[in-house]
Amino acid sequence: MEFTYILLVLIFYLLVREKKLIELEYFENIFYNKFNNHSIYTIKSNNKDTYTLLTDYKFSETHKLGYEISKIYPININISKGMYSNLETINQQGSVYQLCFCTENDLYNYTKNTKVDSLRYICSFYRMEMLFFINNKLRITTIDDLIKLIMEKNNEKKKLRFGQLTDDYSSYHDSEKILNCMNIKNTDLEIIKCISIGDLIKKYVKDNIDFFYLTTTSKNIHLINFLKNNFINIIGIGNIKSSLIQANFDMLFKTKLNINKYNKIVKNNEDIFSYNSNSGLGNNIYINTYSTRLILVCRKEIPNQFIYGLLNTIYKKREILKNKMYKLYKNNKENNLVSLMDPFEMFYNRNKIKYHEGAFNLYKKLGFITYDKNKLNLLNSNVKSKLLIENNGPYELMFSRDK
Repeated sequence: MEFTYILLVLIFYLLVREKKLIELEYFENIFYNKFNNHSIYTIKSNNKDTYTLLTDYKFSETHKLGYEISKIYPININISKGMYSNLETINQQGSVYQLCFCTENDLYNYTKNTKVDSLRYICSFYRMEMLFFINNKLRITTIDDLIKLIMEKNNEKKKLRFGQLTDDYSSYHDSEKILNCMNIKNTDLEIIKCISIGDLIKKYVKDNIDFFYLTTTSKNIHLINFLKNNFINIIGIGNIKSSLIQANFDMLFKTKLNINKYNKIVKNNEDIFSYNSNSGLGNNIYINTYSTRLILVCRKEIPNQFIYGLLNTIYKKREILKNKMYKLYKNNKENNLVSLMDPFEMFYNRNKIKYHEGAFNLYKKLGFITYDKNKLNLLNSNVKSKLLIENNGPYELMFSRDK
């Protein structure tokens, strides 16, 4: 009897204890969910992978573009030491950096020299002009004048001092090819190496450089600041024989450039203005040159849905991005970017490099890429139609629709 009584007491105790434990656990969970739920205090993560885009130096127009893109799509951005080096970085350090800006010249040159198959084309954004900047005291106004002076100074053992960026920069590789087109050897010049555009301008200001070359735009902040109070001769490369240009470059755009976008027009005198007369004062002065495109490249293994979403967002927010870039470093010289986010030019790829599959799928959906020969009549004669017909590759037919 005593044993039965002890057993009943034990069972009752266990039942009461279990109920209290259950109640305690219930209230602990309420407390935890209410006050320790991280979603109350943090932005919810969608658990999607994020990728990093390499741009250019901090205050460049390219970095600004990357920054604005990062505001409309989940992507990280990093400055870089030069756009040409971006290609090597994402090719060799794909686990850290997966996308980059570079010029079209950079891409063709790099892939030709390294034989890589890890990079893919997404889109282009605007054109970058190919220009020589020459001390106005030399009174040089054409490429032929420059070639003649280089050879004369070389014969006199007084070589012209040429400011050249390091091989991290697009401008270095373009300048090497242009000098080759001009039949100028490095030994014909005194090469002054510069580690940045800022360094290049400083050396020019200190009179350590006679001329330099840049693949650039009129929104280059270093040029803008320099040309606020200075004048420099700007000449294009348009008068170089086209056969030589074609032999050295895979693809360029002929450009008639209004150099008032860069220079201020001042009175004619020996010190600050080297054109033959002041007839251009207050007028537009055009030069012939070539340009290349700023393009967005990525590694091929980035998921299709990420690149599709990125490119789709860029197209949908195109006017917002255009407005941001239009206002960047805006001045009274109408320093606008050429072909800024033209929807037809953005998609065009000469097939020297493959499209990323995500970009390819969007371009097919938008109608920029088709296998249907009957749609070739949709070519817009005002937007690179000849270029698209002449340069289309074996993989697909391309066309542009009217705006």
